[in-house]
Amino acid sequence: MNIKFKEINETHLERLDSLLNEATVSKNPFFSKKNLIEQMRQEKEYFKGYVAISEEEEIVGYVIFSFAYSIWSGRSIYINKFYIHPQLRQKGIESQLMHRVITYAQYNDFKLVTWDISDKSEAMIRFYEKIGAKVDNVKLNCILALK
Repeated sequence: MNIKFKEINETHLERLDSLLNEATVSKNPFFSKKNLIEQMRQEKEYFKGYVAISEEEEIVGYVIFSFAYSIWSGRSIYINKFYIHPQLRQKGIESQLMHRVITYAQYNDFKLVTWDISDKSEAMIRFYEKIGAKVDNVKLNCILALK
Protein backbone atom coordinates (compact mmCIF):
# COMPACT_ATOMS: atom_id res chain seq x y z
CA MET A 1 0.00 0.00 0.00
CA ASN A 2 1.31 3.40 -1.01
CA ILE A 3 0.76 5.95 1.77
CA LYS A 4 1.40 9.69 1.46
CA PHE A 5 2.12 11.83 4.50
CA LYS A 6 1.15 15.47 4.64
CA GLU A 7 1.01 18.22 7.21
CA ILE A 8 -2.58 18.78 8.32
CA ASN A 9 -4.17 21.73 6.57
CA GLU A 10 -7.64 23.19 6.18
CA THR A 11 -8.61 20.72 3.46
CA HIS A 12 -7.99 17.75 5.77
CA LEU A 13 -10.21 19.01 8.60
CA GLU A 14 -13.55 17.99 7.11
CA ARG A 15 -12.20 14.53 6.34
CA LEU A 16 -10.93 14.23 9.93
CA ASP A 17 -14.30 15.12 11.46
CA SER A 18 -15.77 11.64 11.88
CA LEU A 19 -12.44 10.10 12.93
CA LEU A 20 -11.86 12.77 15.57
CA ASN A 21 -15.38 12.66 16.96
CA GLU A 22 -15.36 8.87 17.12
CA ALA A 23 -11.97 8.67 18.82
CA THR A 24 -12.43 11.60 21.19
CA VAL A 25 -16.02 11.22 22.30
CA SER A 26 -16.27 7.44 22.51
CA LYS A 27 -13.03 6.94 24.42
CA ASN A 28 -13.06 9.87 26.82
CA PRO A 29 -16.04 10.49 29.09
CA PHE A 30 -14.78 14.00 29.93
CA PHE A 31 -15.50 15.31 26.45
CA SER A 32 -18.90 15.82 24.90
CA LYS A 33 -19.63 15.78 21.19
CA LYS A 34 -19.19 19.23 19.74
CA ASN A 35 -18.11 20.73 16.49
CA LEU A 36 -14.43 19.87 16.79
CA ILE A 37 -13.65 20.92 13.23
CA GLU A 38 -15.05 24.42 13.64
CA GLN A 39 -13.10 24.83 16.86
CA MET A 40 -9.94 23.57 15.14
CA ARG A 41 -10.43 26.10 12.32
CA GLN A 42 -10.72 28.92 14.84
CA GLU A 43 -7.74 27.77 16.89
CA LYS A 44 -5.44 26.39 14.19
CA GLU A 45 -2.40 28.31 15.45
CA TYR A 46 -2.41 26.18 18.62
CA PHE A 47 -1.81 22.79 17.02
CA LYS A 48 -0.10 21.02 14.16
CA GLY A 49 -0.25 17.53 12.82
CA TYR A 50 0.24 15.07 10.02
CA VAL A 51 -2.10 12.78 8.12
CA ALA A 52 -1.46 9.47 6.39
CA ILE A 53 -3.42 9.28 3.13
CA SER A 54 -4.12 6.11 1.17
CA GLU A 55 -4.01 5.68 -2.60
CA GLU A 56 -7.79 6.17 -2.53
CA GLU A 57 -7.24 9.59 -0.90
CA GLU A 58 -8.69 8.43 2.44
CA ILE A 59 -7.14 9.50 5.72
CA VAL A 60 -5.97 6.27 7.34
CA GLY A 61 -4.00 7.77 10.20
CA TYR A 62 -3.10 11.03 11.87
CA VAL A 63 -1.16 12.61 14.67
CA ILE A 64 -2.15 15.94 16.19
CA PHE A 65 0.08 17.82 18.62
CA SER A 66 0.20 21.10 20.47
CA PHE A 67 2.85 23.15 22.21
CA ALA A 68 3.58 23.23 25.91
CA TYR A 69 6.25 24.28 28.35
CA SER A 70 7.93 22.03 30.88
CA ILE A 71 9.73 23.67 33.78
CA TRP A 72 12.03 20.65 33.77
CA SER A 73 12.91 20.67 30.09
CA GLY A 74 11.68 23.85 28.39
CA ARG A 75 9.62 24.07 25.21
CA SER A 76 7.85 20.81 24.51
CA ILE A 77 5.35 19.15 22.23
CA TYR A 78 2.35 17.27 23.54
CA ILE A 79 0.77 14.68 21.24
CA ASN A 80 -3.00 15.03 21.68
CA LYS A 81 -4.20 12.31 19.29
CA PHE A 82 -2.43 9.51 17.48
CA TYR A 83 -4.55 7.20 15.35
CA ILE A 84 -3.99 4.53 12.72
CA HIS A 85 -6.84 2.62 11.08
CA PRO A 86 -6.94 -0.78 12.86
CA GLN A 87 -6.41 -2.78 9.65
CA LEU A 88 -3.26 -0.80 8.85
CA ARG A 89 -1.51 -0.96 12.20
CA GLN A 90 1.99 -2.41 12.44
CA LYS A 91 2.72 -1.62 8.79
CA GLY A 92 5.12 1.27 9.45
CA ILE A 93 2.57 4.10 9.38
CA GLU A 94 2.95 4.67 13.14
CA SER A 95 6.71 5.01 12.78
CA GLN A 96 6.43 7.43 9.88
CA LEU A 97 3.97 9.70 11.68
CA MET A 98 6.02 9.69 14.90
CA HIS A 99 9.18 10.35 12.89
CA ARG A 100 7.57 13.48 11.46
CA VAL A 101 6.66 14.78 14.92
CA ILE A 102 10.13 14.06 16.29
CA THR A 103 11.80 15.68 13.27
CA TYR A 104 9.57 18.75 13.64
CA ALA A 105 10.48 18.96 17.35
CA GLN A 106 14.21 18.62 16.69
CA TYR A 107 14.22 21.08 13.78
CA ASN A 108 12.35 23.67 15.86
CA ASP A 109 14.51 23.14 18.96
CA PHE A 110 11.86 21.63 21.23
CA LYS A 111 13.33 19.72 24.16
CA LEU A 112 10.66 17.13 24.88
CA VAL A 113 7.84 15.21 23.19
CA THR A 114 5.19 13.74 25.51
CA TRP A 115 1.89 11.91 25.18
CA ASP A 116 -0.48 9.87 27.28
CA ILE A 117 -1.27 6.24 26.61
CA SER A 118 -4.88 5.12 26.67
CA ASP A 119 -4.17 1.81 24.95
CA LYS A 120 -1.74 0.05 27.25
CA SER A 121 -1.25 -2.89 24.93
CA GLU A 122 2.14 -4.55 25.03
CA ALA A 123 2.57 -3.94 21.28
CA MET A 124 2.09 -0.18 21.68
CA ILE A 125 4.41 0.00 24.68
CA ARG A 126 7.08 -1.93 22.74
CA PHE A 127 6.62 0.47 19.80
CA TYR A 128 7.05 3.53 22.03
CA GLU A 129 10.11 2.06 23.72
CA LYS A 130 11.59 1.09 20.34
CA ILE A 131 11.53 4.73 19.23
CA GLY A 132 13.31 5.71 22.46
CA ALA A 133 10.42 6.79 24.69
CA LYS A 134 10.38 6.00 28.38
CA VAL A 135 7.00 4.63 29.46
CA ASP A 136 6.16 5.11 33.11
CA ASN A 137 3.27 3.71 35.09
CA VAL A 138 3.11 6.59 37.53
CA LYS A 139 1.37 9.45 35.75
CA LEU A 140 -2.38 9.88 36.13
CA ASN A 141 -4.35 12.30 33.97
CA CYS A 142 -6.50 15.01 35.48
CA ILE A 143 -8.90 16.97 33.32
CA LEU A 144 -10.77 20.10 34.34
CA ALA A 145 -13.17 21.15 31.58
CA LEU A 146 -13.84 24.88 31.74
CA LYS A 147 -16.64 25.02 29.17
